[in-house]
Amino acid sequence: MKKCVISLLGLLILSSSAAAEEKKKLYRWVDKHGNVHYSDEPRAGADEIEMKEIPAIKMKKPKIDTKHKVLLEKPEPARYQEFSNAYRSLTFLEPQADGVVRNNASAVSFKIQIEPTLLEGHSIRLFLDGKPVTDDLKSGEFVATKVAYGTHSASFIVVDATGKQLQSSETIKFNLLHNINPKIRNQRK
Repeated sequence: MKKCVISLLGLLILSSSAAAEEKKKLYRWVDKHGNVHYSDEPRAGADEIEMKEIPAIKMKKPKIDTKHKVLLEKPEPARYQEFSNAYRSLTFLEPQADGVVRNNASAVSFKIQIEPTLLEGHSIRLFLDGKPVTDDLKSGEFVATKVAYGTHSASFIVVDATGKQLQSSETIKFNLLHNINPKIRNQRK
């Protein structure tokens, strides 16, 4: 029984490595109209192109500042009431809610609008996927780097000089995707 399992395992490994070798081949041909075509299946008149394996890249997660975690709690009720209506509007201009950000550098530009403008002693703290990603900002623009590709949520809070939370924005969701090379886009049409 053990010999049978070992034999089957060996056959699976050999067949998967053979399949991997086949995937590395690409065939190119030009049709009678002069259009260039590519395929992974051979055909008459096609030239074989050897594909090089591209190394995988491991991306680091964005740097998360965990020292401000306790500041997500609401401040004392009396102080909170004092500034709870200080701002009429806390919104993201970029990225747009349910929008798509295309960037090959794993970066996302955030633009925040606060009305009226940020009061003296107040600052903005930005959160990505529920975790703080900035020190306290005095302006509404920030670029987050090393952001993983995929769907994310973002929100921000306004804090006073002591770091107490005064107001918070709505949470938006957005997608970070790669840019598509225009040559590839044209070939897909």
